[in-house]
Amino acid sequence: QEPAAKFYSDAVTNFPDVETVGARLRAAADRGRLVYGVIGYSNTVGRGNYHSQSWPLVLARRLRGALPGVVVEVRNRGVGAQQSYPACACLTEIIGDDVDVVAWEFGLNEPAGPAQALFDSCVRRAWRLNKDPPVFVLLDGEGREAENRVAVLQRLATQFGLPATVLRPSAALLRGGENLKDPRWARQGLGDGCNAGR
Repeated sequence: QEPAAKFYSDAVTNFPDVETVGARLRAAADRGRLVYGVIGYSNTVGRGNYHSQSWPLVLARRLRGALPGVVVEVRNRGVGAQQSYPACACLTEIIGDDVDVVAWEFGLNEPAGPAQALFDSCVRRAWRLNKDPPVFVLLDGEGREAENRVAVLQRLATQFGLPATVLRPSAALLRGGENLKDPRWARQGLGDGCNAGR
């Protein structure tokens, strides 16, 4: 099994650097309150699972356990089959203006081309929500459009020195290869890993 640190390093990239992102999150924890606003599509909602099993609500439970004494609020505002507009145009109304983190997960539903300008606008709007700009988290997959969004986020974060994180768990899984004997498959009911469907 891969150590958690290796999986993290393969899946996560911070802009402009990990220190900037960490400082923003520590400031929220030091105030005793961390607010995480999530916009996205079916994955975000937890489609195919109970709502309580959606990743934002699982994250909330984990953060509460990891940050005793800190009030953790995760606002899951995902809507199945939705693209990033109108959510990006209405961030204040959807997730509020008091967020410490804005997570964006629309990758598979976004059209090519003009969507890059919308993504740029969404990042800029997110950073203006709060007088202390929130960490912008991009949850995305692989491919040309995903790479374009990462490039936009890196450019903006570096240009303005504002906190951003790219989370790409599929990248870590693909780099790690598939270990069909890994007990994680059995716990998910897939004793044969990806070969279960053959």
